[in-house]
Amino acid sequence: MAVRNMEAKAEREYQEALLKEKESEEQAAKKKPPPPKKSPKGKPKAGDTTSVEPEVKGPAKVTTPHADSIDKNSDEYHQAHTSLLRTFTGNFNTYVIPCYVASGKAGKPGELKYSIHNTLYLEVHCPVIKPQIVVISDNGRTTTDFGDVSIGKHVIKTFTIQNISGECIEKVKISLLDPVGPFEVLNALGSLDPDESHTLICSFTPTSGRVFYETLELQCPNSTLRVTLAGHGVSPKVNLSLDTDVLDMGSVLVNEYVEKSFKIKNASSLAIEYRINLDSNSLTKQTQTQGLPQFVKRDPAMKALVGTQNNNGKSVFDAVPTEGIISAGGSKEITLTFAPDHYSEHYADGIRIELFGQDLAHVFQAIGQCMPHIMYVTGGDELAPDVESLSVLPDQDEEEGASPRKAVLLTFNSVSKEVEFTTATRELFIGCVRTMAVSQKKNGEFSFENLNNINAKGFNLDPPKGQVEAGSKRTIVFTWSPPPGHHPNQPCEASIMLTIKGDATDIYRVLLRALVVSE
Repeated sequence: MAVRNMEAKAEREYQEALLKEKESEEQAAKKKPPPPKKSPKGKPKAGDTTSVEPEVKGPAKVTTPHADSIDKNSDEYHQAHTSLLRTFTGNFNTYVIPCYVASGKAGKPGELKYSIHNTLYLEVHCPVIKPQIVVISDNGRTTTDFGDVSIGKHVIKTFTIQNISGECIEKVKISLLDPVGPFEVLNALGSLDPDESHTLICSFTPTSGRVFYETLELQCPNSTLRVTLAGHGVSPKVNLSLDTDVLDMGSVLVNEYVEKSFKIKNASSLAIEYRINLDSNSLTKQTQTQGLPQFVKRDPAMKALVGTQNNNGKSVFDAVPTEGIISAGGSKEITLTFAPDHYSEHYADGIRIELFGQDLAHVFQAIGQCMPHIMYVTGGDELAPDVESLSVLPDQDEEEGASPRKAVLLTFNSVSKEVEFTTATRELFIGCVRTMAVSQKKNGEFSFENLNNINAKGFNLDPPKGQVEAGSKRTIVFTWSPPPGHHPNQPCEASIMLTIKGDATDIYRVLLRALVVSE
């Protein structure tokens, strides 16, 4: 086909050159001056500027390209192939194959002796017919490549076929594709009149990160057209800017809020669609919370990510934007808001990041605390379950008019060795909430009383008093070493009073309980 195109091009150039030559001769005949007199010796006179007529050459010789220089993936090759299919008239060849029969034990090929008189002749008829339909889209290529597609994404491509048989094809059958595979034909195919074309719509939805390959057969009464469907499923990969699986939003006052942000980075080569879902908004939340609570059965594998929620029905955590598209290599900043409406230290929710609506990429937990005053104390042993009761119980101390006292328990375990006891260490955190109210006091202070009572039993702490800036925490380090004469089989108990002052004054009773344990 390439040779024919070059010959046709050369013929066109030849005809154009002849036409231009004829036009120039006609114009020269109209304005032709009288012929000059020849010189005596037959040489042209000096100053004679009459030009010599150009010699018109025929079409240039066309050379057939070498087979190795032809690119079978080029558009020209596929165009030539389609053109040959249209002009092909059919062929019928017959081949006779002699089969020599030998007897004996089979060994290496050619070792058995045979007789030419014991020969079978196999006649093979090889008819080659013109195809009834061909692909006319994409320069006649019979491969539809969807390229790289992220898992869960839906991509649609089309290809067009045409009836070149000169007869009406009543029905074209389409072969079945893998019913659980990623490829699907979205429209039907009926009869095709002569020279009529039809466009087939195919979709590709990969379910795993690998290469997919299927052959779609379009079956006519006398021929079959095979179209290859190919695609590569790419596993999208995203990274979070969080260091741990728990995002602590800190402490806020009732009806105030705090915001923190994190980034989602697209580490794959394709754009991704993400969506952020909260476990507290899941339809299966009630079913997941029917198991035993953690204070009854402590099983880390069954730990629920959802904790205390707001009483007003609004989500205590909120992520913005909840969905979007991240380009290849790009990132998106997500703002997480914590807005509680009542006091609790066990606010929590599960954050799930899904890609393309089905692929779960990351799961982490957001936690937060809501305090009644700007000063608070955390870090002690659990004295109450983290499951909040729906009933609101009044504080008996407040009803009696006495100063309310809250208890904090710290347990110490000193390891007994051959000649000494190790020093047990615990930490207590005193924090100050950064409030939005302008009239509130911004910083707080704390102090411990009756240090001598605990020092006599081997307990020490540092620092005994100090100030806490808004939005920060102070760490109080408690240590215990068994005093001289302490019986290792008996616990050592003591208590100390902690006073914190901010917008209000709170008094905590810190209970200290120490034990000697073996290695």
